[in-house]
Amino acid sequence: MRMLKLHHSVYRLVIATITMVTVCLCMLASSCTQEQPVEATITTLLREEPPTQTIEIPTESPSSFPITSSPLVIATKSPTATPISRRPPPPSIPKQISPLPPTPTPSSIHPILYPLVLNRYGDLHVYHSAETPAIQIRWLKETYDSVRISLKNTTGVSLDRATVYLLDEEQYVDILSEIVGIDQHPEWTQGVAYRRDSSSPGVVYINKAVSAIWGASTSEFEKNIWQGQNVESITRKVAAHELTHLALMPYEVPSWLNEGLAKYMENTILPEDLILKEKLRLRYSLRDKALQGSLPSMSQLNAKNWIIGATNYTRLASLYELSTGIIWSAAEVPGFVSAYELVIQPPSDLALEVMVSSVLNGWLTIPMPEEESAVILCTVAKQWFESDKLMYAWNEIIERNSFDGWDHAGFLQELDAILEVVDSINPETQVESLRSEFFEYLKAFRKTVFYLLQGDNDLAESMRIKTNGHLETAYSLLQTSADSYLSTPCEGSIGTNYSRLSE
Repeated sequence: MRMLKLHHSVYRLVIATITMVTVCLCMLASSCTQEQPVEATITTLLREEPPTQTIEIPTESPSSFPITSSPLVIATKSPTATPISRRPPPPSIPKQISPLPPTPTPSSIHPILYPLVLNRYGDLHVYHSAETPAIQIRWLKETYDSVRISLKNTTGVSLDRATVYLLDEEQYVDILSEIVGIDQHPEWTQGVAYRRDSSSPGVVYINKAVSAIWGASTSEFEKNIWQGQNVESITRKVAAHELTHLALMPYEVPSWLNEGLAKYMENTILPEDLILKEKLRLRYSLRDKALQGSLPSMSQLNAKNWIIGATNYTRLASLYELSTGIIWSAAEVPGFVSAYELVIQPPSDLALEVMVSSVLNGWLTIPMPEEESAVILCTVAKQWFESDKLMYAWNEIIERNSFDGWDHAGFLQELDAILEVVDSINPETQVESLRSEFFEYLKAFRKTVFYLLQGDNDLAESMRIKTNGHLETAYSLLQTSADSYLSTPCEGSIGTNYSRLSE
């Protein structure tokens, strides 16, 4: 009898080598045609009284929040493939004619001077070093335009003239230390919206050299790859966040509202597919914490200074997530108050608790179609894991070229149990093609085994080819679906009873 070995798709799929995308190639592609040969200076404003400041410590990625020891992708049990989404080159930006703003006036006897170039785009004034890539300034300008529109539509708040300093890392460290009063490496915070007091105009400082919390073993090569892949997205998101803080400075808003709106505005500038991923990631995480009872308390959420009140950075990250969830749910729940009403009259502690228990929980209790698809996807992935065990056992039998001592009846019984589960999965989801293809693979696998047991090698060979074809197609669909619907592994809140949130 001719024995036929089935191969697993993993054997035939080769992990593509990540091509290093350097910042220089993208950034040197164009020159800054808008630059005006104006040499301005940033001066250190030593504080004579406590300033009013808004400091951003982002939470959504390892690049900007110290949650993990390494920013590199860590493999999980779920096959998650996340391609880098890059935007096409933006159109050219017309030069805006406006009066040159005054150079900041030194208020310290120890000024730190930097030679900077000024770019003016209407009410947006950008100071930067001469070697700053034109493309990064363009990202900043596009983000300003997007945030200005989104803020007006969402909150009714106007973002008028904005002054932004896009600084080298050394300059940014000096700003944090001398002006803002934070002695931290810029990897802990990529941007700051700042003003000395309520009568002073606010400014935004951004570190143009994006960085992360690197692990001790992270090589320079890995850092360069990461920076090339993330410089655009981080520049845009940090700018959106800090420009929102700048627009909210005239209003007396609590930290949760200030940070929640800023995080929400980060998402409005993303492409639609990335907005969906951010929403799914946030909802999964908040559900998981709500079901575990680990959400911050209302007193922690409504605290005036989160950084002082938070016991650790994980808790601080939870505050950012909860605030963003409140804003996102308020924006999407029909009939609820507008974001503008929240800005004009922030809710009391009691009203805030009602918002969390009713609006936010109601938003999380009803799953989105994409979340229902994620549940099906994880169900398929679980059965795939079970079928892998049978596949490995089958190939071991083929390797020894003998059926002696093999419990083929028990083998087919286990395979039939997996088939029954997959056949009973709800077909009315966005991942039906995956479920269907995986089901066809399982059926072809069973027929291959059956024909070989009957000694019909020709039919077994024909079915073996079909088996491997369905397996490869199903695996490709699994990767694509995971990239679309899974922003977290198949555990935690995925597949849980969401109705428990309303209890």
